Amino acid sequence: MNNQKQILLGIQNYSDMMAVPPSQEQSAGLFGPVPTGCIGSGMSPEERLSWYVSILPYLEQETLYRQFDCEKNYAENRKAAEAIMKILQCPAFSASGHNSPITTYIASAGVGEDAAKRPIGAPGNGFMGYDRAISWAAITDGTSNTIAIWESHQMVGPWAQGGPSTLRGGADASGNNVNMLKASPLHGGNEFLVGFADGATRSISYSIDPQMLAAMLTIAGGETVTFE
Repeated sequence: MNNQKQILLGIQNYSDMMAVPPSQEQSAGLFGPVPTGCIGSGMSPEERLSWYVSILPYLEQETLYRQFDCEKNYAENRKAAEAIMKILQCPAFSASGHNSPITTYIASAGVGEDAAKRPIGAPGNGFMGYDRAISWAAITDGTSNTIAIWESHQMVGPWAQGGPSTLRGGADASGNNVNMLKASPLHGGNEFLVGFADGATRSISYSIDPQMLAAMLTIAGGETVTFE
C-alpha cells in the first residue's frame, strides 16, 4: 500500500507541475492533466514508453529520468529501462525471487478490453488512456470513488514499456473479468490492492459485485459507489 501511495503522489505532483498556465491566481489543488499512458515514438503502445517514465522525477528518480530520451521509443531507451524499480513492485512479489525491471502496479483504463484505446469522453473510460490526457475535473464520479491503479501479479511486464503491462481495462459490468487483476497467493488469493485517484489505498475482495467494481473503474459513469 505504501508503494501505491507513493505512485499516486507522484502522479499528483506531475499533474501539479504540468498545470497550464501556471499562475498566482491558480486555485490550490487545481491540477494539470493526468499523464497519458504512453509517451515517445512508435506505432503501437508496446513500442512506446509508459506513463511511469513521465513521473520518474516525482518518485525521486530525476537521475534515471534524464537517461531517457522521451522522443524515442522503448527499444531505443532499453538501457535506461533495465533499471529495477522496487517501488513499482509488490514487496511480496519481489521477495518471491523476481529480480527484473517489471511492475505489479497497473493504471486503470476503465471498463472493457479496449478501454485504453478509447478517446476522451467515451463511455466506460477510466483514469488513464494510451493517448488521453484527462483533467481531474473530468473525474465527475469523484476521486475518492475512482480506481487509479491496482496491483496485479498476472500479465506483469516492463515498467517502462507502454501497453497492457502498465495500463489496461478491468472487469466489465456484466461480470466478465477482462484482463482482470489476480491477487498473489502471497496475499491469500482473496483480495487485491487498489489505489484511488484521491491518493487513498484500499484492499478489495474478489467477491465484490462486478457492477460495483465497474463503477469504481470509470471516471464519469454517475454510479453510486459503496465499499461494503
